[in-house]
Amino acid sequence: MDMKIVLANAFSVNMLERGGSYNFIRVDPVKLTDHFGDISRNTIGHADIENLAGLELLKMGIIAPPAHRSTFRFTEGVILLIAQYRGPRLEAGATELPAGAVLEWWAVMADCDGSVDDCVNRCGDNPQCNRFMLCREGA
Repeated sequence: MDMKIVLANAFSVNMLERGGSYNFIRVDPVKLTDHFGDISRNTIGHADIENLAGLELLKMGIIAPPAHRSTFRFTEGVILLIAQYRGPRLEAGATELPAGAVLEWWAVMADCDGSVDDCVNRCGDNPQCNRFMLCREGA
């Protein structure tokens, strides 16, 4: 199965099509895109966070597509890359992170059932993929 990366700034139960368990893993966006390809969709719903996340990704050599603000449904084959803002209230029109603020990068994906076949199926033909590879090396 080919995995698609979708960029967001939050996770909501409204995104779920069905119940299940989901992994939340701190990631390095460069490693994520190196393994699974470019960001295919941008669902960030906050214009200033979209701008700041886009600038941070650009510094890493990653180009985010323009945001498409619509209801997003989490489905199989999707990795949700979340740009989680942590810091003081963000001023409207911010073009840089305020002192003490950070963007944390998280990946959310449906949990494997624990079998090798299930994990391999989620990773397509990428032989280096497993559901834990994203949290290596301090990502």
